[in-house]
Amino acid sequence: MDNYSSNNVQSYIGCIKKVSLFQQIINPNNEFYYRPYLLQWENERNQSLLANKVLSQKQGWLKPFNRELRLLIEKVIIAFKNMLSYYQEGKPYDVNTLSFLISSRLEFLSQMPHCIRLNLDVDKIIANEIRDYCLNGFKLMTDYLENELLINLTASPAYEPIAEVIYNIQQSINSDFTISKPKEEENLYPKVFADTKAFKVFRQFSEKYITDYYIDYSFIFQQMKSKGLILDIKHKTFYDWLFHNKYITEKQHFKFEEERGFRSLKKCNNAKRLNNYFLIKDNVFADLD
Repeated sequence: MDNYSSNNVQSYIGCIKKVSLFQQIINPNNEFYYRPYLLQWENERNQSLLANKVLSQKQGWLKPFNRELRLLIEKVIIAFKNMLSYYQEGKPYDVNTLSFLISSRLEFLSQMPHCIRLNLDVDKIIANEIRDYCLNGFKLMTDYLENELLINLTASPAYEPIAEVIYNIQQSINSDFTISKPKEEENLYPKVFADTKAFKVFRQFSEKYITDYYIDYSFIFQQMKSKGLILDIKHKTFYDWLFHNKYITEKQHFKFEEERGFRSLKKCNNAKRLNNYFLIKDNVFADLD
């Protein structure tokens, strides 16, 4: 067989495969229409996740995203299949139906990064990575649909409406996935602590590790002040603050007055206190240090 004939045969076989695939896609009783694309999509998503240094260590957080993305993609493909069927039969199809079918999924996905930042104190970089992961996941599948399912429909009345729907949905997601930065907590004690996280460090240390009030408060005051987490204030200013905010009693406050302030860091520092301090600080400042 010469090259020309061979090429014709291969071309003919390719056409048969495309027709066969298209028939399976538009058959309402055959679920084959989406499975190959979901498998290919999931494989590429897994590869991109492994290559992402930020998200690869936090795969557990992405499970709800992947579940919702898969449900979203299935709804999109089913909607496309229905649209193709309608156009194949010469019936009108309301493109708004597609938006209705997937609107709840889009809303869930658009809100998840914001919720994660609020509830898990996630760094903005990670939240943006999650947004891009979801957005790119959707775009990847719609690209498959355009390239694989619609490539032979360019002359069909179905092509333009479907392509328009794909474009509009992608534009909508681009808008919906903008992450508004959560309002930062107000620093309740701006004349004492550098910021809200500094106060959290102090508060947690006070709740968990104050056993010898004079020594322990001397340590946390001197340690945090040396790192700029407590402002450069006088000893009296801080132990008066402790008293007015009910961290110490009147009797304990009098002890600080007698001692004329806190002990130096060198005289109250030890391995146990340092370890407890760093456990709290590293947790509070996670994703920032």
